[in-house]
Amino acid sequence: MNLAINGTCAKGCSFCFTKEDARVKHTLGDMSIDKVTELLDHFDMVNSDEEVTILGGEPTQHPNFTGIIDYIISRGYTINLVSNLLFGKKTLDYIINNLEHIRWMLPNGAELDEKNRIGLFKKNYLALHTAYSNIWGFEDNARLFIAITMSSDWKERELYEYIKWLYLQLDGRINAFRLGVDLTGNYLINNKEMGQEITKILNFGFYNDIRITSDCQVPPCLWEGETKESVNINSLGFATFKVPGHETVCGFMPLDIFPDGSSIHCYPLQDKVKIDNVLKVSGKNNILTLRDEFDNLYKENHKNYTLPQDCLDCVFYKTECNGICGGCLENE
Repeated sequence: MNLAINGTCAKGCSFCFTKEDARVKHTLGDMSIDKVTELLDHFDMVNSDEEVTILGGEPTQHPNFTGIIDYIISRGYTINLVSNLLFGKKTLDYIINNLEHIRWMLPNGAELDEKNRIGLFKKNYLALHTAYSNIWGFEDNARLFIAITMSSDWKERELYEYIKWLYLQLDGRINAFRLGVDLTGNYLINNKEMGQEITKILNFGFYNDIRITSDCQVPPCLWEGETKESVNINSLGFATFKVPGHETVCGFMPLDIFPDGSSIHCYPLQDKVKIDNVLKVSGKNNILTLRDEFDNLYKENHKNYTLPQDCLDCVFYKTECNGICGGCLENE
């Protein structure tokens, strides 16, 4: 379960998918502990193996951030935390003191070469890296995934050079990157140059023992090859192929729940594929029922789009790829 406990964030990344009103004007509000209680109870979160992912906005800007974390920990859950790490020493000390309950963190590592951000980020990141190494270790699993987003202006931003710069800035203490894609149209289709850039980043990760994962889809047409095997070789296994048993492009959907109890699974589609109150969704297993409802909403909404001809003509269409996603098509 992903709880977006606020929408406020002072960082203001150029590609941010959170609406400006929510990020700057605080229109989303802040999730209360009472709402957290309702959600955990409704979705029958009774197993201590369950994980609750906390995000925003920037969750550490929530006025009762520590109270929410304390409460979720008191219920026996493991926490994951998504943050820009641009917080002060008090917040850093609190997180480190509770790190045994925080399985992983996803620090937003984008655009740190702007507005003198790298100094504070580096200080907090290295402190957390040391603490994770002492408490959890990195042998079996990465604990700090630095999030990097490839936006449509990736070439101007020289993403590969930026990642090398960030690696040096953080003293080479990077164990994992999560490489995301900014869904702002169909610029991904057949973008072999972008595929080459991703491959350079993957090779950099391989030679420096950095695990690199992705979220959302990375279509196979970014790489040369007319078979799944050849694309897997050229993309070093990074290309996304259709998930068996899932008709939707995305496969298994994340679910972000907001302070008012509404939920989305995709920010570019937040006005089209949305459930207004998850507490009204009930079934034998409420979380699976919620996923089924989103799956149906997504499929219905997808009927409103026409795939580009390049997708329809692609050798992988229908067999290994469903074409670019609704988020891309919405922002075409």
